[in-house]
Amino acid sequence: MPKSLSELQSSPDVGALERVADVCVAGKLVDAFDRVSADLVECRAEIDDLYQDAERRRERGGPPRRSGQPSRIHELEEKADRLAGEADELRGKIADHSVAVRLRADDGKWRSFKAAHPARDEQAGEDGARRMVDSAGYAEDARWTGGLCNAADLV
Repeated sequence: MPKSLSELQSSPDVGALERVADVCVAGKLVDAFDRVSADLVECRAEIDDLYQDAERRRERGGPPRRSGQPSRIHELEEKADRLAGEADELRGKIADHSVAVRLRADDGKWRSFKAAHPARDEQAGEDGARRMVDSAGYAEDARWTGGLCNAADLV
């Protein structure tokens, strides 16, 4: 009988739960890939719709497409091939700009670190107005840690 997760985790051979994730540091490439992928899905759906319409017309015994009337299927298939090529090219560029990150359960160490090293933020001045204490540090913390902690202390 298979062991439960708690039994497996209590084994001396098992460490903290972990996962390795590939992270692309070039966000513009990921955005471009997402746009191209969405366009490709839309294009393929339109191709499928045109084939289904042609099949329904054939089943009903309706008139075929007029001779000389251009079919959009060929045009859309070429577009889909071009988009698939762009997606493959972007996938390769994303791989070149990616790094493997190992994420590991830490038994509360992360929460303790965040509490001990808070993100740099604005503070209320004597007049009650909010002022940036360290605007460069605040921006760095927001960019690299999402404002969860002090990025300089994390490195």
